[in-house]
Amino acid sequence: MIRFLFTAFLLAASISGCRVIPVRPEPIVTQETLPSVPTTTKTAEKFDIEKPLRCNVNWIEQDIITTIPYKDVIFKLERITKSDPLPRYEITGFTFKDMPAEKVISKLLSEANIKVIALDGPYNRLSARNLKGELEKTIKMISESSEIYYTYDAKSKRLILRRKESWRLYMPSSKIVILAILDALRGSDIKDIITDWEDKTLLFKGGYGIEKKVRNLIKYFDEEPNLLAYDVDVYRVYPVNYSKEIVWQDILKEFPEDTVKVSLRGVLGRLLITGSEMNSATLRKFLRSRAAVKQISQGTFIVPTRWQSRFDIGRCGSQEIAEAGLSILVKSSIKERRLESDITFDLPRGELTRFSTKSRLGENFLVIGIPTEAFGTTRKNAEIVVLLSPRVIRIIKSTEYIKQSEKSLF
Repeated sequence: MIRFLFTAFLLAASISGCRVIPVRPEPIVTQETLPSVPTTTKTAEKFDIEKPLRCNVNWIEQDIITTIPYKDVIFKLERITKSDPLPRYEITGFTFKDMPAEKVISKLLSEANIKVIALDGPYNRLSARNLKGELEKTIKMISESSEIYYTYDAKSKRLILRRKESWRLYMPSSKIVILAILDALRGSDIKDIITDWEDKTLLFKGGYGIEKKVRNLIKYFDEEPNLLAYDVDVYRVYPVNYSKEIVWQDILKEFPEDTVKVSLRGVLGRLLITGSEMNSATLRKFLRSRAAVKQISQGTFIVPTRWQSRFDIGRCGSQEIAEAGLSILVKSSIKERRLESDITFDLPRGELTRFSTKSRLGENFLVIGIPTEAFGTTRKNAEIVVLLSPRVIRIIKSTEYIKQSEKSLF
């Protein structure tokens, strides 16, 4: 008690003998607030090297059939990642049961002191009895059975396994053919394709399923090298009298007799198969006498026979419009100057409408009656009008082209 009081007395005395100097306040520095998640500028995001090639249509000079020769050396698919050859060992009596592929390969290579790294395992489980043969062939068989790829680095003695590989596809010099391959790959849901227009190559990533699709597409060009190029105009039309709709029956009055060959109903809208009298110029003339017309997209997409390709409205138009998410998917086949086509209008939320058609070369497709309300707009009576004009492009090897240049294509 006494010690505490004495200590307190000394402390108070020392404080009273000191001079307190006030501290100068720190200046307040205001920091600029940065966005928590920076984003690419809109104009940079929208940059598209394909746009000048894809989004212009010459409706005046259209050949129904065009032939493009190519050299034998193109349409070559190769893996970008290189692999060293595995050591030359012989496998005898190798057995495993219900074991993941990475464990099988690791067990097989353990005696060779090779480390196995599975980047995205576990992989399929496999079983086999008494395997024999060369090490490289055995590893290849196991990886193919599990649909995985391997890369061996001899210097570090590491074997890396992965489900997807980086690929390079060599293309012909024709930009039309490059667009055709791009459309076919995108129609098969192969995304993030990089096009090197200087080297004429396509770069992409994919597993066994994508590799199979691309190899089938390459094989197609040898067996049935016919392409269908579709020129497209897409309009949004507002009837002049907003209380009414466009009277499409007037087409039969204003166009020559037999211009409309077939009329098909879809879940939404109607498709007319027409003669060449219905084209971009005559359609616009017909529409402008009845409605305010705004062209919202124009371009070309190309469909290899029996494949499906897509045309994205927003790619050749403004991304800000309500219809920007609309895609036109077309699967076509050609036989003796006749086309069989499945035409689907697709939105991110699902299919909007579909038409299955049979037509002749030189005929066009006119899709009418799809209200803009289908795209979430509140504007009533406005509708989307789409004109599709197919033409044939035949891809043929240079040597065969010389032989057949004087012959009919069909």
